[in-house]
Amino acid sequence: MREKLFLLASVVFLSGSADHALFVTPSITEAAPAASNLQFFAASLHSNGKHSVAPQRRVLVQLAREKEARQEQPVVQTHYRQRTTNVQRSTFNVTNFLPRSRFAPRTRPKPAPAPIPDPIHPAIDKPNIAIHHRLLADEVVKLVPKHCQQSLRRFYVKPIGGRALGGKSTIIINSELFQENTYDLNQEFRALVVHELGHVVDLGCFRGTPESGTTVYVDGNDMMYANDPSIEFYQISWLSSHSQRRGTNKDDFVSGYASWDMFEDFAESFAYYVLHRSEFEKRAETNSVIAAKLNWLQTYLPNLQAPAISKHAWDGNIAWDITKLDYTWTGIGQIAQR
Repeated sequence: MREKLFLLASVVFLSGSADHALFVTPSITEAAPAASNLQFFAASLHSNGKHSVAPQRRVLVQLAREKEARQEQPVVQTHYRQRTTNVQRSTFNVTNFLPRSRFAPRTRPKPAPAPIPDPIHPAIDKPNIAIHHRLLADEVVKLVPKHCQQSLRRFYVKPIGGRALGGKSTIIINSELFQENTYDLNQEFRALVVHELGHVVDLGCFRGTPESGTTVYVDGNDMMYANDPSIEFYQISWLSSHSQRRGTNKDDFVSGYASWDMFEDFAESFAYYVLHRSEFEKRAETNSVIAAKLNWLQTYLPNLQAPAISKHAWDGNIAWDITKLDYTWTGIGQIAQR
């Protein structure tokens, strides 16, 4: 009897186990139990010939194999940091993933070399002349055309009688008057150089040739020839070197000193043209003789731009000496000549 009960209980247990296994198959798939349990359970189902459980067995076997495969392979984390392998987040830059040539550092272009200033005129660049006087004089000489600059052969700053002297190729400034380096003295020094340079332009740069014939105008013992451009200027107010034309008056000269002779007339007109051109042009509007002299300077020195601004407003009073009139030096006229 006990054997029959035991046998009946075993049959009921196996039947209930098989039905339960079929019922809990989805739970087993989700829970994924250990491989040893799955193998034991699958073996139990296989040994029970009373129920057809082959499909469930295959599922359990497959789950066991997948579990074992997962245990053998290392776990791979998929955090976002691993997507930038070998590149630290702090140094991440789009240039790491683009062609390097597009982002190569640009070399700054070399600055253009500074222009080399013209050397000081050789006649002026002398060690016995103060450097500020050399610079002032050179700045003035560079105003005129190159061939006129070459006419200057000697330049001195030394003690002499008077303030300054000038001729065909020489300029001398009295050093005793300009021993200090001050604004006012430098202004006067420059103005004197301008005046004396007018003599160099007149007598040394503008010259005629014997083939054109002689004239009544002379420079000491030197004859002056008909094709000398300066003759046209002299003829405006002068019959000869020291004789004025009839009807000429003081208003026909830019200064009192300009009426002294035709050479000073030229040098003072030249200084007025360089330093006080606006006043020169204003006076030319009402005086035909002044206008003729201005026209001559514009014709024969067309590239000589105004390097100064006059501070002496024309009020009808004629100054004796152009070099004493106040002005502001800008130096812009040098640009055209260089």
